[in-house]
Amino acid sequence: MGLHILIVEDDPLFAVELEMLVKELGYSLITKVDNSGEALEQIALNKPDLVLMDIDIKGGMNGKEVANFIKPTNTPVVFITSYADANSYEEASEANMLAYLVKPVNKFSLQSTIKLALKHITENEQAETEQEASEVKEESFLLKDFFFFREKDLFVKVALDDICFFKAEGDYVLAVTSGNRYMARIKFSKIMELLSERDFLQVHRSYLANLNAIQSINYKVFAIQFSDELTINFSRRHQANLRSRLNHLS
Repeated sequence: MGLHILIVEDDPLFAVELEMLVKELGYSLITKVDNSGEALEQIALNKPDLVLMDIDIKGGMNGKEVANFIKPTNTPVVFITSYADANSYEEASEANMLAYLVKPVNKFSLQSTIKLALKHITENEQAETEQEASEVKEESFLLKDFFFFREKDLFVKVALDDICFFKAEGDYVLAVTSGNRYMARIKFSKIMELLSERDFLQVHRSYLANLNAIQSINYKVFAIQFSDELTINFSRRHQANLRSRLNHLS
């Protein structure tokens, strides 16, 4: 991965030394600036992967204030400073700080810190990708009158009318038709939300039934039958709502 780095340093000699180290390590330098105004401008325009920043810089903000200001962008910041005391470190650690280096900085300490930043970036990207994938799975799960269930590398299309009921299975939901069963990683509450305007009704803490697929109901034993082989129970607390919805359908 090519890492694009911004240097914010108001000591011109050290800024040049830092630039040489960054290039020697094989990373790309966006530019180097010496004040908070230009630092914020470069961060907004070029979106650096990493900022190497002195704490004492020119401008209306110091390095810690700049770091906190850009915190919503998730841009990793490494402070490079002359202060080696515990108080300075504690104050810096309260800011948006990935690491803290004390001048002078050698090649190997800088390399280790940049590798830490690279790991941080990779982990963030993976987390974002997983979150986006999870959101896509849930939001595009229902398409008009069909559900799509993932089976290895395939998506199986199942008509909504063919599904007799859904059963909650922790973080998963089991969809049952007259001849097949499909498992999907989606919350039961999300399924109920998606089907709130359809002829599906929660009949039990763990069951969402397709009212149009019901063949018979035994109110004595609280059982709903979809076929000779397919029966689920409904709970007493859902009985009145079940009767009402079935009367409405008829």
